[in-house]
Amino acid sequence: MELLDSLIDQVGENESHPLASMMDVIAVLIENYEAEHIPELEEVG
Repeated sequence: MELLDSLIDQVGENESHPLASMMDVIAVLIENYEAEHIPELEEVG
């Protein structure tokens, strides 16, 4: 997460930035990890 946060700070919304594609890949990897290893909280109400 720290790496992704750092990349977001550097890349921002600039899709042509050299690190933009790496930022996208890391975001997907984190999403996949969380989907497999972190149970979703049930909504109350």
